[in-house]
Amino acid sequence: MNQRRSIVMHSIWVRFCAILVMLVLAAPIEGFAKGKNHRSHIQVKNDHFKKLRITVTMKNHEQVSKVEMTLPPGQSTFITDNGGRITVRGSDTIRIGNGRKDVAIREVGHHYDGTWHVTISEMQAYTHPGTEWYHKWHEKYYGPQH
Repeated sequence: MNQRRSIVMHSIWVRFCAILVMLVLAAPIEGFAKGKNHRSHIQVKNDHFKKLRITVTMKNHEQVSKVEMTLPPGQSTFITDNGGRITVRGSDTIRIGNGRKDVAIREVGHHYDGTWHVTISEMQAYTHPGTEWYHKWHEKYYGPQH
């Protein structure tokens, strides 16, 4: 009888430990997903040499809203609308100027400290592969190209 009880207790402990391991491994994944899917403020840095117009397009179910701002060279600011900071998801889009294509914020931004951080040079590099912008960006993150 003691041997049977020992086997049952062992089985219970194995299940408990398996659940505990799954919880420990799932916690960081949940934290990572929050940054990509939940709304966060967005800060844009104009590291370009001229004043640029930034357009952020946010989609919330069927509703689409756009916010436009002009950002002087060398400045960094949170995107605001009606005096308050807007919040965006990684799937929302950002555009520089008039004719450029919209790009998902998660493609050109970095999410940390609860905020999306976007620089104009990274957007330029992403939207203009093969240019000087792209080569500088690629070298910064991936090292020199061979």
